[in-house]
Amino acid sequence: MTNKEILTEILQEQKSQAKKQLQLSADFSTHINKTDIKFSEILAHLESNEKTNQKGIIEQVAVNKDDISSFKTDKKIVYFAGLGIAIISNFVFKIFWK
Repeated sequence: MTNKEILTEILQEQKSQAKKQLQLSADFSTHINKTDIKFSEILAHLESNEKTNQKGIIEQVAVNKDDISSFKTDKKIVYFAGLGIAIISNFVFKIFWK
């Protein structure tokens, strides 16, 4: 092979590699753009929106946590309610499952 043929072959291989690299970078750019859209959607769900006065998940969890911590039930009420449900269900079970 002559030097010109070798250089031509090298040039063709470089062109082929450049096309592959261009396609790879285009695919990567598309992937990054798609993930940016997904991340912005997730962020929109997490953060509050001042324009629509809609609470985000983070703020809503804080509000719910405060509501739950302020909600106090008397243990006696819970025990008597559970006992009542157990007695009633036992009575109903004995009547209908004889």
